[in-house]
Amino acid sequence: MNTEESDKSEGCEPIMFRRVVTTVVSGLLLASGSEASLPESSRDSPAFSTPSYWCAEETAADAWAFGAASLHDWSVSEGPAEGLSVDPAVSPAQMLYSPLMQPPAVRPPLRTPATVQRPALRSATTLGLASVPYMIGDTGAGSCIAFDGLVTADLAHPTLACSRLNISEANSPLPTDRVYWSYRHFENASTISAYQFSETLNLDQHTLAWENTFWDRTGSLEIRVPIQHQMQSDIFSIIAPDFGVVDPLVSDSGGREVALGNVSAIFKMLLTERERFALSGGVGFTLPTARDVNYQLAVDGEVTFPNSPGVTADEAVAFQAVFANETVYISPFLAWVYAPPARWFHQGFMQVEVAANPSRVTVDGDGATLFLDSGGNPIGFYDYFTPVPVRADLFSQSLMRLNLGWGYIFSQNLKPDRYRRVAGLFELHYTTTLQDANLSNIPLTTQSSVGTVPLQTITIGNQDNRVDILNAAAGVSIDVGNWVFTNGVVAPIQNCCGFDFEYNTQVQRRF
Repeated sequence: MNTEESDKSEGCEPIMFRRVVTTVVSGLLLASGSEASLPESSRDSPAFSTPSYWCAEETAADAWAFGAASLHDWSVSEGPAEGLSVDPAVSPAQMLYSPLMQPPAVRPPLRTPATVQRPALRSATTLGLASVPYMIGDTGAGSCIAFDGLVTADLAHPTLACSRLNISEANSPLPTDRVYWSYRHFENASTISAYQFSETLNLDQHTLAWENTFWDRTGSLEIRVPIQHQMQSDIFSIIAPDFGVVDPLVSDSGGREVALGNVSAIFKMLLTERERFALSGGVGFTLPTARDVNYQLAVDGEVTFPNSPGVTADEAVAFQAVFANETVYISPFLAWVYAPPARWFHQGFMQVEVAANPSRVTVDGDGATLFLDSGGNPIGFYDYFTPVPVRADLFSQSLMRLNLGWGYIFSQNLKPDRYRRVAGLFELHYTTTLQDANLSNIPLTTQSSVGTVPLQTITIGNQDNRVDILNAAAGVSIDVGNWVFTNGVVAPIQNCCGFDFEYNTQVQRRF
């Protein structure tokens, strides 16, 4: 072997490849029923006895070209077998090339080579994680605003920190391209009270939302726009029992209005993903796009003070407060999903929401209060007014939300033109305040004070201080093509707060 052949054969496996080609060609001839054989000149050629070297860096084109040439020599010298014809559109090389006769170099490898770049994150669409439905979620109460002291009123208005962002609502831990509509009905969710008198309203919320992915579907941005049929933003309460008029919410339209809520934006990033588990994180922002709230109160007659048991007074009060909706909320969160090989699955969201800035309230009013004992006898008198105008800051409490969901896939269908999946959902939603309420005092100027005066201040804020809310949700999710339909019911486990029940329906379109 000369130097050139030695260099060529180094690291290569010697194969009598042309003998192999000869055998293949002969097999084709026999299969065609021909008794002919390759020309003697071809079979006696030194090429059939000289080793040929198959190297990884070489292609099989030259070797197969040799076989094609040999077959061509036969077709010219011998002609086709009787009863057979040669298609001039098919070359001899095409006749030889067959999936059953591919050389080793062009066959697919048994394993993925180590040098092949495997796909990055975001393979969930081909794994079991994508089959996990969206959560039902829960818009639980936050920390509502109330007055206490000489003026006692509770304003459970959605704008006044009473209905805040829950990132788990109609959401998945996985970034997704989608648009959706969500409707939520809250039974007896908004309460307006003045002293011992109160009225409760329902709240209906329609949310239009859009989520778009980026960075190879490892991140997404979601925008939520709530349209709410809620308690009206101009609230007027008349408490005049001496004149037979008691109406905590004076209105000609049932006390409700249709209004834009606070718009929110949610950034989500996929942090890690395995075949059956994914973890994501991100941050949500709630912007103060809802209307300001104007509250007016007129009192003339005997009232009691719910937060001061045993205290009764005959009051004459004119009071007004204008709440500016100015607070931006920031909500960092973690989310996860786990889908074992069985039909069960689990997903969850953990969220902390903090207020980036306070909102202002402007107060103006005056009053005269005659305090009475249990027998209705006067024990003290207090006359006051507020400087004009009085401004105070409202500090919303930080909240922590833990949303846990479990489910079971009852049925699956891989046909894209029919329903794909039916799943049952069960969820627990826990909300708690992370700090004590920051109550603001309304400055008062005293005109006169006589006798025993048990109340001499007005405070504003979350009078309940710490809040712990636990709600349960159950529902069903149905996938039809790229559409996802969800229906669910949410009920409070505790009797202290929020609403009687909540109904939710979602329609989602994935892209």
